Amino acid sequence: MASCGKSKTKTPPRLLVEKNGSIDSLNNIAWEYANKNDSLFYDYGRKALQASDEKDYLFGKCEALQIIGTYHYYTGALDSALIWYQLALEARREYGDSSLISGTLNNIGAVYEKRGELTRSLDFYFSAQGFIPTENQDKKARINDNIGVIYTTLGNYSEALKYNEKAKDLFAGISPKTVAHVKNQLNRANILELMANYDQALSLYRATAKAFLVYGDTLSFAKTKNNIGNIYLKKGDADSALVFYLEALAKYRSLGYLAESAGTEQNIGLLYQAKGNYKNAAVSFNSSIRKWKELENHQKNSGLLANLGDLHLLQDDFLGAEKLFLEALSQSPLSKELRSNIYDGLFFTYVKRGMFEKAIPYQLNYRSLADSIQAEEIKWRNLEAEFTESQNRLLVLEKEKEVAEEKRRKEEIIRNSLIAGIFLIFLVAVLLYLNWRVKRKMILEEKKALERQQEVERLLKDQELSSIRQVLDMQDRERKRIAQDLHDRLGSMLSMVKLHFQKTGKNIEELKKLNEEEYSKANKLLDGACDEVRKIAHDLMSGVLKNFGLLAAMQDLKTTLENSGQYHVELLSHKFEERLPNDYETVIYRIIQELVNNIIRHAEASEISFQFFMRKDVLQITVEDNGIGFDVDKTESKGMGIKGIRSRLLPLNGTIVIDSHEGRGTSVIIDIPLNAKP
Repeated sequence: MASCGKSKTKTPPRLLVEKNGSIDSLNNIAWEYANKNDSLFYDYGRKALQASDEKDYLFGKCEALQIIGTYHYYTGALDSALIWYQLALEARREYGDSSLISGTLNNIGAVYEKRGELTRSLDFYFSAQGFIPTENQDKKARINDNIGVIYTTLGNYSEALKYNEKAKDLFAGISPKTVAHVKNQLNRANILELMANYDQALSLYRATAKAFLVYGDTLSFAKTKNNIGNIYLKKGDADSALVFYLEALAKYRSLGYLAESAGTEQNIGLLYQAKGNYKNAAVSFNSSIRKWKELENHQKNSGLLANLGDLHLLQDDFLGAEKLFLEALSQSPLSKELRSNIYDGLFFTYVKRGMFEKAIPYQLNYRSLADSIQAEEIKWRNLEAEFTESQNRLLVLEKEKEVAEEKRRKEEIIRNSLIAGIFLIFLVAVLLYLNWRVKRKMILEEKKALERQQEVERLLKDQELSSIRQVLDMQDRERKRIAQDLHDRLGSMLSMVKLHFQKTGKNIEELKKLNEEEYSKANKLLDGACDEVRKIAHDLMSGVLKNFGLLAAMQDLKTTLENSGQYHVELLSHKFEERLPNDYETVIYRIIQELVNNIIRHAEASEISFQFFMRKDVLQITVEDNGIGFDVDKTESKGMGIKGIRSRLLPLNGTIVIDSHEGRGTSVIIDIPLNAKP
């Protein structure tokens, strides 16, 4: 999977397929929007999931869950992507298609790879290989390529080349060629570059750059140009490197990719630094810092500050270098390698200034981290060797198991054949004897079954009539209560308002002196009447929640929001059908009311989504909007009802996670274990 550009439209267009349209068509249309329009990609997937649940269509559900997981992967919501991919994996296992299972395992591996959990990523990639059908060469090739990339990141270049070569051989037998074939060669060039085989890597980079242009993959083309610049810089040809860096930077800027632009600007700064052009180097470093700050990537930002510190050291500006190194050290989080480089820079800064007492602790910290990094590298290489050895042992054991299973199967066939032959004559005789008894018994059973069916139908009909009578009685009692409330609580107040205005009309002369007093009284009575109307409406809502349950109350809330004409509301539930205890439903409904109140007051949203998912003994509730979003850390400290929600969740042992950024909407995920006692 590759990242895609985000849709710039705040509100997605209305879906073109009716609710009763083909579920497969909905899924197919969704995939058409993949990497093109995130909003439509997601909307069609959600519609397909809802329709699949309604029609109990398992294959459609498999695809829809996969689409939603991929949407979250594209948008960087990796935790949510894992949840949806796990649901897709469960559905695909139930469906029983090994190719589909392999695809989802591969996707989960990609999520762990993006999260930096490389060993877990490898586990899922190897698991995915075991489910790929023999004839699916393309999927085998892609997963082998993915494994090669993981080994490249781990620094195990021999294993990386082995799996890259496997992928290349598999791709060679597939026609027509696709961009995946080109990316396989790009990955090989990356490995060769890391192994310092610059000439071979450069040749491959040039070939892949031309191919990416043919396929229209501008982003990969720009990345390849940047890599070519890296090789020229490593070979000492700074002028050629600068040409390729600038070409890559122009492409990144035209596509709007901030992270890639920042990385290339850092490379340009290092190039200018190597040439002794410190002024241009500082300009490039500062431009890159601004972009990493905008992306809130503190690790990259710290690395650039360290680069600037080195630049000041080269110019004997020790005070400036000290300030930049200390600022870089204050960033969080920092890798051990980066922290080690900063300690080294501070050590030299203080040595140059003659401040040896300050320099010594940083030298000690630098040596300690360097030793730790070396120990970790040794430990990792040992783990890699053990992992490779265990994989080989598993392959041998699997082969031995297959041989033993084949032998056992043949012996079992022979034994079963002998047993079958011995009992064949006996079974025929028994079957002839039992045949006439079975027919006779079937006639009796059919008669009894008919009688039982008639009895069940009668009981069901009686039960249905009883349920209808109970609902009608409940509605009648509710109408009577509303009428009594309107008469007793609202009618008297409106009557007093009428009397005050009649008095005002009869005493027109006194109105000049008393108008303020009478108007105030009438206004207070009208305010009271409005409060009573709100209380009655609240009582009605509480009645819906108490009598019909949480989902019925949510449907009522959805209708109320949509009738305002300001919101498009989505209400989804998955495996959540049973009623919860009243105290649970009341607390949950009040929390959702508070979240809706926040959306109405602050979000400026046009769409709201309520999702209820039951997984084992945990109810997961998601409330999303497409509003303006907010800074979670700043807003939560000021209130906005979030503290009240957390206090309501405390007795339920519930948890809340808020994901929001300014301009990107808000997602609130609440998990409530159903064995808690509120």
